Amino acid sequence: MKHVVRGVLFGLLIGAVAGGIPFGLIGMLSTLSSGHGEPIWMVGLFGFAVAGFYGAIPGGVLGGIVGLIVGLIRRAAANRPPAYPVAMVSPPPSEPAAAPAVPQGHWIGVVGESLETRAEIKSVEPFHDVFAEKDLRWRHRLVTPQGHALRWLSNSNRGLVAGDRIVLRGTVKDHTWADGESVTEVWYCQARKDASGWPSSHSAWSAGKWTREKFEEQRQRMIAADERRAQELKERLQTSTTGSAETAPATAPSAAFAQAPTETLDEVLAELDALPGLESVAGQVRTLANRVRLNKEREKRGMAVSEVGMHSVFIGPPGTGKTTVARIWGRVLAATGLLPSGHVIETDRSGLVGQHVGETAQKTTAVIDRAKGGVLFVDEAYSLTPGGPASNDFGSEAVDVLLKRMEDERDSFCVIVAGYPLEMERFLESNTGLRSRFAQTMTFPNYSASALETIFKKMAANADYTVDPEGQQLLSVSLTKLADAPPPGWANARSLRALLSAMVDTQSERLAHARDLGSEDLGLLSAEDVRAALEKLFPSAVR
Repeated sequence: MKHVVRGVLFGLLIGAVAGGIPFGLIGMLSTLSSGHGEPIWMVGLFGFAVAGFYGAIPGGVLGGIVGLIVGLIRRAAANRPPAYPVAMVSPPPSEPAAAPAVPQGHWIGVVGESLETRAEIKSVEPFHDVFAEKDLRWRHRLVTPQGHALRWLSNSNRGLVAGDRIVLRGTVKDHTWADGESVTEVWYCQARKDASGWPSSHSAWSAGKWTREKFEEQRQRMIAADERRAQELKERLQTSTTGSAETAPATAPSAAFAQAPTETLDEVLAELDALPGLESVAGQVRTLANRVRLNKEREKRGMAVSEVGMHSVFIGPPGTGKTTVARIWGRVLAATGLLPSGHVIETDRSGLVGQHVGETAQKTTAVIDRAKGGVLFVDEAYSLTPGGPASNDFGSEAVDVLLKRMEDERDSFCVIVAGYPLEMERFLESNTGLRSRFAQTMTFPNYSASALETIFKKMAANADYTVDPEGQQLLSVSLTKLADAPPPGWANARSLRALLSAMVDTQSERLAHARDLGSEDLGLLSAEDVRAALEKLFPSAVR
């Protein structure tokens, strides 16, 4: 179809030009001698335009007809079968590709996101795609070790044949049904031969076929289970609220969060103490917990108990664990009994501030209601007042709503505002009653070199990676330089995560064509990997 459309358009254009220009010139020459006092250029231009218009119409029609004929001829030629054999890249007719079995699911990946997986080529066949730039394309049918069926269209066969095992990297285009089975379509793909060994489960690929009927049966079972679960929750909720509707407060926390804590205070504090580089913060949290313990003892003896403020300000550079400590803080408050659940609702300016008058108060109120019984963590809180105290930004309205609820319901939920030091100081000065609402300020310093090294080792261990001795020595020296003089863009733990990812990328390139790799090879990061990653992200650390 594209050949036909292209031929008609080109024919119209060329015909209009070929017919309009000669007629325009004739009209211009014939009108130059008939001017009566008008400028000669104006008379000539008018004659060229009128005559050219009437000449372009028939010329365009004739050109369009010719272009249509040429387009039809080209389309017929493009749809003619290829003159060369393709049996060598397709499975023989006597051995049809087995339908992939999908015992654990139907599709792989998320539509629109990148996907990297190992797969075996089941067939490679020519495909006529009238909507693509090239009419003749190649359709690859693949199956993963887990049994997911893939389909990939490319402009060439990439030198792949049936039976090849590859590592495929691309983008998930769609999840569809084809020939009675679930298929994941991928595009923008890169592929390389996979020389490593495959899991033993590969031999069980053809153990069955996941059909549309089986999928529908499974979906109906899931729907029925969800309905039973919803009915059970409804009955439990009705039982718990019967007879207590008049006495229950209107702002009671959600039943989903109103559960007794399942962990002790000592367990939570032990987890906090295990976080490297946060010794000063852990000390402040432990002080609060000890104060609550003493208050309970004083209450048992009938002594006066002072109020314990929960609202806090977290100040520190990026990547220093503010969000992590906020989650632990909620668990501490729940374990001490100051809050019923201690769940954490994380938000920022986009979750509190609206774009229209009145919308900000509604959004802020809704977020606070979700945080009742737990912690509301506002990251980058300084963005609520970008213009300072005199700003007319809607963020000031969110601050006003938040302050009122913090005062009226200070025992119902905890508010933590977090951000960078200078910006948070400006934020606390933006409203006269803001600073006094927060009982404590916790400062998160940049991690020391030893803390950075400990954090990196934990990250690597969680991902099943280790660094060889030479690489570890290079990393220790570099982290010391980064801790002493942080470069622009340094973000502590976030930068370590990016550094580990860069090392893994370098290792992947180094081992891409290696054979007979063992688990130790796959999990070992060499000094070469460490140096390449540092030079890419933080070159000043290896100079």
